[in-house]
Amino acid sequence: DLKLEAGDLAPLLNLKPNHTLSDLCQNIERLDYSLLQGCLARCDSGVQLLAAPARIADVALVTPESVDLVLSLVCRHFPFVVLDLDHTFHAEQRRAMLQADVIMLVLRLDFISLRNTRTTLDFLQEIGASRDKVRIVANQVGEPGQLSTAQAEESLGIKISQSIPDDQKTVNRANNDGIPVVL
Repeated sequence: DLKLEAGDLAPLLNLKPNHTLSDLCQNIERLDYSLLQGCLARCDSGVQLLAAPARIADVALVTPESVDLVLSLVCRHFPFVVLDLDHTFHAEQRRAMLQADVIMLVLRLDFISLRNTRTTLDFLQEIGASRDKVRIVANQVGEPGQLSTAQAEESLGIKISQSIPDDQKTVNRANNDGIPVVL
């Protein structure tokens, strides 16, 4: 969870991690698979989470260099690594995006979300991320009054790869119960 100041994946998965990314970064000189394993929280779904720092004060322990080392180790030991990034794009997030095989931008079909996604696409181009690895996911599709998929694609200059239907009841229940919506 690279939403360093506001990481929300642990509570969304109903996990109470004993250790976080900041703990791992604080011991980066001892980084190995065993230390990594001790910092991962395991979800019943099979997902293993390296949680964001528990305290805002601990965010300073997470450096771009330590994130590079952690990502390198994680990628060697897991077939799939998913990073949840904030919209701030600090150095550690930029470096993670450049290492990614696929960058998924999730948006809603409204003007502000399209504007923010357009800004993000421009930023990705500025930092040298290949446009070929960017996928657009439309979230909460089917809400009244939203823009059409065609309008969004025209505005962004890129096709929407996936759509997630609007289902607030299921999403709210999943979030409140700490169970992934797919389950």
